[in-house]
Amino acid sequence: LNIFENIYKIEKLREIRAFYGFTRLEPHDPEVLALTQDDRIQTIAETENGERWIPGIEVRGEGIFFKFNDASISNWELEISKNKFNSSMIKSIERYNQARKNMGLEKRDISYKFYLLHTFSHLIIKQLSYECGYSATELRERIYCNTSPNNQMNGVLIYTASGDSEGSYGGLIRQCEPFLLENNIQKAINSSLWCSYDPLCVENDQQGTDGTNIAACYSCSLLPETSCEEGNRLLNRSLICGKIDNREISFFKDFID
Repeated sequence: LNIFENIYKIEKLREIRAFYGFTRLEPHDPEVLALTQDDRIQTIAETENGERWIPGIEVRGEGIFFKFNDASISNWELEISKNKFNSSMIKSIERYNQARKNMGLEKRDISYKFYLLHTFSHLIIKQLSYECGYSATELRERIYCNTSPNNQMNGVLIYTASGDSEGSYGGLIRQCEPFLLENNIQKAINSSLWCSYDPLCVENDQQGTDGTNIAACYSCSLLPETSCEEGNRLLNRSLICGKIDNREISFFKDFID
């Protein structure tokens, strides 16, 4: 179906987690990593002989990387940009950037495919948590999304990691077996078809923090805060399952039972 270009089983994964500061009341920009670029971050760095030290830990684990087909993503984005549903997406992105402006942050370019990759990530995490033995709080996401034509990135990394020297226990990569993985993807997509808050959820185009989500609530798409890199924003279940009267906006329309 040309949905995925490849799916990788990552048996050994190493992550460094560093606590470099904190903010009060308002979050910092996740794209700004340098301490000197965001005045609202209170640094906890210790300075010694001109060197800055911050506490950090090394964790090891495992993961699954989903590499989406670049051509399929591009064709889908072109089609959805012409759809009447396009206006809801534009307003959602505008609300997100208005919230950033109110916090003194620069405008961020968000593509439709980011909503798609991010929502798929949440749904597959929920599904894997039922099957792999880890709770949703132990699974994390990393979204690889770039709109540059010379350096396209269309990927999702789902992983778990712990401070134990041996890392995790293999439950997540066990789900990479072909007969299990296909079943998990199918179940994740099918789970998007119905939410216990439907029809209110699926028809709502202004949900969540700052109204940046479309058809996404805790009953269907949201994750624990530690699992989501965007604070449970920029989600759109309709891009996975389509609307009741318009399945064509779904990237996975050929998967839907």
